[in-house]
Amino acid sequence: MNNFLRGGRGMLFFENQFPSNLLTIRTLSLTIIFCVLFSCLTVLPVSGQEAVGLNKIKPLQIGDTIPEELWDMPMQVINHPEGKDTIALNDYRGKLIILDFWATWCGSCVKAFPKLDSLNFSLKEDIQFVLVNSIEGTGDSYEKVGTFISNLESAISLPFVVNDKVLKQVFPRKFIPHYVWIGKEGVVRAITSSQEVTRDNIFGVVDGRNVELKLKEH
Repeated sequence: MNNFLRGGRGMLFFENQFPSNLLTIRTLSLTIIFCVLFSCLTVLPVSGQEAVGLNKIKPLQIGDTIPEELWDMPMQVINHPEGKDTIALNDYRGKLIILDFWATWCGSCVKAFPKLDSLNFSLKEDIQFVLVNSIEGTGDSYEKVGTFISNLESAISLPFVVNDKVLKQVFPRKFIPHYVWIGKEGVVRAITSSQEVTRDNIFGVVDGRNVELKLKEH
């Protein structure tokens, strides 16, 4: 700001036009306010750009590669087997990752949890299920999901992503359950319903075989 005042020809020109001391004081005050506001504006876009960067991640289709921004994005979780509060997809890089989009009111979603938990336990070296609850469109909240999980008849050892907004944009859908298969190489391999989530299909994808999965359109 000191450099600006010492070299502020615009301000001096204004004072020459209106030599009043009162105007000079007002001008100096306005200049100082302008400098303060300008310095604040130069800081604000940094955090804004981070948020915009995530929002600008385009919806991904089968065959697309997961962008680095998405790999590194922290996601709030509950029920993590190691007690973590956040995870990132990068924690499971190199495995087959299956994102299961669900809601507390989706009976078929919840009914599949024990099967997914069993598959994840027996194939944990090669696969990771991540249960994703998006805050928009489900009516669920962090507290509601936490209470729901604690009341499940069978204990589930899978991480539940809560308050999601980004994954919903990256993998838009109209109906749930909605399963997104991300291959070990980081490419979206398939988007399916629950019927395709079987041990044989998972083994086939993990082994790199050409498994014909029935794809889900919405």
